[in-house]
Amino acid sequence: GPRRGFGFDAKGMLDGDANAYMLMQIINGRFYAPLHYVSVVDPGGPADQAGLRVHDRILELNDESVEGVPHPNLMRMMLGHSGGDTITLTV
Repeated sequence: GPRRGFGFDAKGMLDGDANAYMLMQIINGRFYAPLHYVSVVDPGGPADQAGLRVHDRILELNDESVEGVPHPNLMRMMLGHSGGDTITLTV
């Protein structure tokens, strides 16, 4: 996944996952479904240095909401950037 260039990987929650309710969160009064979350952060990597943490929910990529975006599409969106690029995540 994106881990090679950005120092993290992400997973998507599957509909019907019995544990999904535990990752749901209200942020600034808005309810976010647990669709994408950070699964691995490489110690000392770019994501770690930026403050990304395991279990952070990925809400936006480059100021675009990813809520409801299928997980393979999110991966393609991130992989469309190379290692020297910068991406902005809202978690």
